Amino acid sequence: MSFSTDAITDVAAFLDEFGEAAIFNSTSSVTVIFDNPSQPILDAETGGIMMVGPQAVCKTSDVPDAKGKTLKINDVTYNIIEARADGTGMTTLTLSKD
Repeated sequence: MSFSTDAITDVAAFLDEFGEAAIFNSTSSVTVIFDNPSQPILDAETGGIMMVGPQAVCKTSDVPDAKGKTLKINDVTYNIIEARADGTGMTTLTLSKD
């Protein structure tokens, strides 16, 4: 197998083990790793407080052109305000309820 095939297999196994169901853009079922931190984080470089909002990690192929679309998790619909693909087949979605 090639590296990219191995990486895709690993991503699928990771999501199967740790993921939860979500609905992308009201139509597509996807599996995501959802994180909704409730505490601000201290930025070690600046000493300031960095607010971190809800995020979801998923397969890049599951969320094409994600910015500006929606993701529904646990009956809460979030707006996708940023989508960052990491080059390994995974994308981190920055979410907002507003």
